[in-house]
Amino acid sequence: MKKVVYDKWHKAPEEARLVDYDAFEELAEKYLKTQQVLKQIFELLEEHQPPWYLRKHYNLIHEVLE
Repeated sequence: MKKVVYDKWHKAPEEARLVDYDAFEELAEKYLKTQQVLKQIFELLEEHQPPWYLRKHYNLIHEVLE
C-alpha cells in the first residue's frame, strides 16, 4: 500500500483515506493491553507494600492511575 502525505498545497483526492484505521486500531489494542498490565503491576505493588526505596515510584504510579 502506497503512503502519501498531503498538505495545504496538495489536497487529498476524494477517495483518499486520511487516517490509517488499521494502524490506529492496532495502536489502540496495544494501549489497552499496556494499561491492563500497568494496573496489574500496580495492584501487585499495592498488595505487597513496597519498601521505602520504592515508595516514591509507587506514589508516582498511584498519581498517574488516578
